Amino acid sequence: VLEIGAFAAGTLERLAGSVGRCIVRSGFAGTVVADFNADDCYGDGYTHTDGYRWTLGLPKIYDRSGNNHPPAVFGAGSNQPLWLPWDGIPSVYLPGVTGNYVSCPDAAPLDITGDIEIVTRVAMASWLPGFNWSFVAKWNTGGNQAYALQCAATTGRLRLYLSTTGYDLPFAESTVAPTVSDGSALWVKATFRLSDRRTRFFTAPDQAAEPTTWTQLGSDVTHTATSIWAGSAAIEIGTVNAGTSSALTGGGYRAIVRN
Repeated sequence: VLEIGAFAAGTLERLAGSVGRCIVRSGFAGTVVADFNADDCYGDGYTHTDGYRWTLGLPKIYDRSGNNHPPAVFGAGSNQPLWLPWDGIPSVYLPGVTGNYVSCPDAAPLDITGDIEIVTRVAMASWLPGFNWSFVAKWNTGGNQAYALQCAATTGRLRLYLSTTGYDLPFAESTVAPTVSDGSALWVKATFRLSDRRTRFFTAPDQAAEPTTWTQLGSDVTHTATSIWAGSAAIEIGTVNAGTSSALTGGGYRAIVRN
């Protein structure tokens, strides 16, 4: 077995440090017979494109925060940290669990009471969730409900909530659901024009930058809301009600709110 950082099955001459790359060639500048690249590695190892597998033995997650937690061994138990593969695309992992979300404290520019546009790039584990999953929201109980863009339970249609009093729940829903595979990312947009309450929903194929070309999802809808409550709730990504409800399972890449 070819080893890196030790020999005799990891029992002797163990290296203290790190290895970023290791290449073995047959002959000078000859055929590559083994190539280890740490950039491609996560969890307990990875399979090279040539078919052989690099195994990391017993990789651990080490606490460098100063809190002195013992190293967590990958796969040692159900409560151990989850290894997530790096696919080269920055995102926030949302496990669909209460308290797991991204938020931004309330500020005057977020208190939109007229025309509004909400844009997000998101991947959902299921685009037909069993309950409403929230993309972007400024929505909390106790009179602080303002606006929320969600995916509706069972139908998968996009839904835009706009509260007029901070307590009521008026919403408009797309006439059709997006066509997208579970786990795949999609750009989603909702717009509301206060003058005639026209509400539109759009989608665009996944890409790194915000799209300049969108496809309207179904037809125009007239919202029942006649205004938008300002409130003092924080903006949340992946939940509503301060992380306690409508928890999305998937990944969040981008969220934009425009006045």
